[in-house]
Amino acid sequence: MVFIMKEYYDSDELAFFLDMAMNESQRWLEVTCRELFIDSDDFIYSLRYGTHLRKIINKIIPGCFDLSRNRHGKTTQTTRQILIRANVPYTEVKNYIDDEDWILQFLLICLYRLHIPQHLLFLREDLEQYEGFEKPYEVFIKKQYVYIYFKVQKLVHKN
Repeated sequence: MVFIMKEYYDSDELAFFLDMAMNESQRWLEVTCRELFIDSDDFIYSLRYGTHLRKIINKIIPGCFDLSRNRHGKTTQTTRQILIRANVPYTEVKNYIDDEDWILQFLLICLYRLHIPQHLLFLREDLEQYEGFEKPYEVFIKKQYVYIYFKVQKLVHKN
């Protein structure tokens, strides 16, 4: 089993699919926000600082995030203001979220307002732990593959 997984990781196929997924995500964000990225580094920067992700939320919930004076991912509004605009119950989370934490604000809006299941959302660590963004997608997919592989194996052996 381990040999098969190692063979899978070493193949160029994984790199191809990662590149394809990243390109597709980048193009979707460009079309949705009507703003082109300068290059792939600009795309990564936008993901890290939430520029385009917050613009998408603003298209769904106009004025939710104030991006007019946005600099390096910092918001000019408080978490309370953002979540009230998005009709997200603020009282449940007020002790757990900082006003500068756009990632958690975004995730709460996706969960409570847009009703996106938690398992379909990224984790805040997905953006935070890869400051340099050196192949974060490859690492993430490898971890997910191993997790799913062993989950499936457990189900198969159970039945």
